[in-house]
Amino acid sequence: MFSAQPPDSSRRAFLRVAALAAAGTLLTCCKTPEGAKTAKGGALGGAAAGGAGSALGGGTQAGGTGAVAGDGAQPPIATPPSEKIIDRPVPPPKEPAVRVKVGGIVQQKGIEVGAPGQLLSVKVDGQDEAFTRVKAPAIFTRTKNAWTITPHGGAAKRIDIAGDSVLVVATLGTAHEEFRVFGGVWPGVLHLVPTNAGADVIAHVPLETYLAGVVAKELYNSWSLEAHMAQAIAARSYAVCEEARWEGTRHFDVHASEASQAWAGKTEHAKSIEAVRRTRGQLLVFEGAVVPAYYSSCCGGARANAQGTVTSNLRHDIAPLSSVGAPRGCACMDFSPNARWTVSLPLQGVSQTLRAWGPVEGFRELGSFSSVRTLEIVSRNAAGRTERMRVAAQGNLVCELPAERVRWALSADPKNPRVSKPLKERVKSGYFDPRIEGAALVLDGYGFGHGVGMCQFGAEGASRKGADARKILARSYPSSTIAVAYG
Repeated sequence: MFSAQPPDSSRRAFLRVAALAAAGTLLTCCKTPEGAKTAKGGALGGAAAGGAGSALGGGTQAGGTGAVAGDGAQPPIATPPSEKIIDRPVPPPKEPAVRVKVGGIVQQKGIEVGAPGQLLSVKVDGQDEAFTRVKAPAIFTRTKNAWTITPHGGAAKRIDIAGDSVLVVATLGTAHEEFRVFGGVWPGVLHLVPTNAGADVIAHVPLETYLAGVVAKELYNSWSLEAHMAQAIAARSYAVCEEARWEGTRHFDVHASEASQAWAGKTEHAKSIEAVRRTRGQLLVFEGAVVPAYYSSCCGGARANAQGTVTSNLRHDIAPLSSVGAPRGCACMDFSPNARWTVSLPLQGVSQTLRAWGPVEGFRELGSFSSVRTLEIVSRNAAGRTERMRVAAQGNLVCELPAERVRWALSADPKNPRVSKPLKERVKSGYFDPRIEGAALVLDGYGFGHGVGMCQFGAEGASRKGADARKILARSYPSSTIAVAYG
């Protein structure tokens, strides 16, 4: 689950809240951001997809090292806000369906659905009978008060229904429900859900069918079956938690992108299909409830806490997702290309980026940082991963932030801080040691992604040393067990 795209507005708001929750304190120079709210969550940072997620850490171990280009000052401390508590779900008695957002369209812009030769059934959600059948590929266009459907080789049909009506599009005469849209083939039934901008395109698909496309997208095809099986169980556990979390409150459970977990849609990859088949219904459980099994590409040898990193839910502050008591070291360090890395950033550019990023993210005072002089580690978590950092600028301006927030700040495009820089220009993780060399900020870093839960390169590395899926998961999520929820 790499994060090849920048976090959306909800995730940005979550990261602000998470920054507070993880640290237990926040400095007044970076006071509580405006508009902070619970985010969509996500299991960001995958091995094969190509990006990285967000990571903080838990625990406290003084760091004290850093990059210094001037004098700093100890800023005052404020109290963080309380967090909303959402219970983890119990294992479902039967296979659930998952609602996957595969994309969106704007009003007046059509979307082509279906492959040549397919026949599509279209109905309004909640109604038993289809009101029309059309030949594919068909063009669906939403206007304010109607839908227009243009079948293949036919004339456009204006469907005068309520502007907020959800269209359900299914394929007829095929052994398996699947549709072609956005250049890919997606299993399931298509729901076109109106939004203020246009409509969201949502696939309703059985969980086990969905998982094969996740595993195929998240891992390299050449990796072992045991690593694929571990990935299948982790991805299933995460999806079950997201499905339970969003039921009744949002029209989709997960994104098809790295904002949740990457999904290839329909896949023919035999190893991924076999991994899902062999682990059917298996979930990670802790104290009777499903573990939201976050995972990332490469932990860099030290894991992060989920709480305050990829989730603000206090119910996720559990042993399987904690750095406290977690094993030290990781097999990812033996062969991941991102196990260790170094990047050099011009200090002038760092100052410019922080000035642009801070106000957008709710940290208005960072907009006054004219010239960054110091970046130093304040604390590390129980696993030794960088947890909090202090940045100081000319004029005795000082701000303390979680390391992951520093990472997102340094990865932002200063011209448009709501968008990240190109992937190759982003900081790979929040686990790094900073130093200043002349007019440059140099980061000696470790890993790729948020570092929570299973390390995908670590899983493959462990399997090469003889570990099976159960041993991989036992190390990745300590104190959890595997339960078979359904057959």
